[in-house]
Parts: sequence; C-alpha cells; structure tokens
Amino acid sequence: MSEEKDSLKSGVIRKVERIVCDCVNKVFCNQDPVYPSTIYEGRTNIILTGRIARGAVFAVLHNRFGISYGNIAKHSKISSRNIIRSVKTYKSIPDSDNAVMMIKELIEVELKKFPIL
Repeated sequence: MSEEKDSLKSGVIRKVERIVCDCVNKVFCNQDPVYPSTIYEGRTNIILTGRIARGAVFAVLHNRFGISYGNIAKHSKISSRNIIRSVKTYKSIPDSDNAVMMIKELIEVELKKFPIL
C-alpha cells in the first residue's frame, strides 16, 4: 500500500513539474527555458526561470496537494530548509510583477484541468 501511495505522489509531482515548466516557458518565451528534467539542477546562480519554476512547483505541491516538504526533498534532492526558503521567495514576489502574475494564472488554469485524486 505504501509503495502505491509513493508512486501516486511521484505521478502528481511529475505532472505538476510539467505544468509549471510549460507555464513558465510560455511567459518567458525569449529567455532560458526550464524543463522538468533540469528544474532541480544547480545550487547557486540559478537562472530566473529556474528559480520561479522551483518555487512554484514546491508551493503547489505543498499547499495544493499536501505533499510534505520532506517528501518533496526526497524527490528533488534539495533540503527541506531550502525548499521552504524557495516557497517563501516565490510567495513574496509582488503581485505587481506582470510575468509572475501571468505564470500564477496559467498554473491555476492548468490545475483546474488536473483530476482530483
């Protein structure tokens, strides 16, 4: 049963990663693209699109789907402390930033299509 639950979480994580990366790439179409396979790469000097995508993925997984920071840390191989910091940074971006506001709206639209588990 636990293995089935872990695979379900993994499927949710992968779907959210894809949705967020697609939304970030739509808004920042002329800048460095971000992909689910590369979203967790790098420790310092992370490109803007990568920072926004990471924060969005972590925030959606935790706040919307209730996946713990510990489980997200296992999947991403990033410490829980850094995940929390990334979520705080993402949430603190002003709503007056048009690009981030568009990303948040696109993510919400895509998540409404997401089947409730």
